[in-house]
Amino acid sequence: SIITRGRHPYGDYWPLALEDGKNTSLMLNDDAVSISGFHQQEGKAKAHITDPYEGKLKHKYKLVEVQMKCPIRAEVLSTALSIAPDKEGQEIINTFNPEICIRIP
Repeated sequence: SIITRGRHPYGDYWPLALEDGKNTSLMLNDDAVSISGFHQQEGKAKAHITDPYEGKLKHKYKLVEVQMKCPIRAEVLSTALSIAPDKEGQEIINTFNPEICIRIP
């Protein structure tokens, strides 16, 4: 998770490039970014988020990136969207309206 306050000393925003398979570039200015996803261990993806309905470790998406003004909401959304099915995930996105939300299967 990353939070920025104000402008970069040498520009209007803090640039952030993510190696997420999509080469995402973000321009942060008083923003927060939270990323949730799988951990790689010995070549295998390892889940670390528990599905509250099943009580089991689970991930639906390999990587979720959320940019918002509120760092707490960004953190909660990136975690929730990691396991949310497509329909429920889209409802969450529509309700909280993050500036950027990328879900990579």
